[in-house]
Amino acid sequence: MDRRTERSVLESISREYVNPDPGRLVDQKIVSMVVDAVASWIDGPDVLEMGLGDDCWTSRVIETVGHSSVVDAADQLLAQAKSKYGDKVTVHRSFFEDFVPDKKYDTVIASWVYEHVEDPVAVMKRALGWLSAHGTMIAIVPNANSLHRRLAVNMGLQENNSDLGTTDEKMGHRRVYSHATFTADLEAAGCSILEKRGLFLKLLPQSMLTELSDRQFEGLMAMSAEIPIDYTASLAYRCVRA
Repeated sequence: MDRRTERSVLESISREYVNPDPGRLVDQKIVSMVVDAVASWIDGPDVLEMGLGDDCWTSRVIETVGHSSVVDAADQLLAQAKSKYGDKVTVHRSFFEDFVPDKKYDTVIASWVYEHVEDPVAVMKRALGWLSAHGTMIAIVPNANSLHRRLAVNMGLQENNSDLGTTDEKMGHRRVYSHATFTADLEAAGCSILEKRGLFLKLLPQSMLTELSDRQFEGLMAMSAEIPIDYTASLAYRCVRA
């Protein structure tokens, strides 16, 4: 991986987080709801976030354990975190592939990360090595078999559920995981899966969800508990070293 090229791509993607369009604002709302749903998985006192992204985790981590650490290679996102949270956040400017922490963490949060990286199994293995003896990793990815992707296939807009769409490409996704393929990569990396959940019922692309009310979003989140994990929008796993 060419680090200069990769950093340039990351800075470009980070602008999507800093200056979100209406579709991205919908996605941030969904991400925030997913974070709320699995926030009880956070264990401290030492927590590391892999990437700042939509900045939906940091305030919740600080609220729970008083401080968060973030590793990210995008300068503008790290600057935003320091400006917003001050001494309550420690930032590390690094690619995940190069990061060598000076401590072990009780929770590592890999939230919408593994669809971006070049070699996800290798990064998963590194993340497991950052955990304390009883530490856990929270791993969340978009689901290739989400209803909105199934709809795109049935409309003839793409051939397979796992094909990369326009939004995937804009956000730098290299793959879209299914429940089966994500489980396989985590296990190949040496993870033991303690718990997994499918979250949010996404019927349409986020650009078509901009008119929904908060109550409708809450209903779609609640309904995701009633359907098989293979149909939900996001896959959330809690893992330890095997």
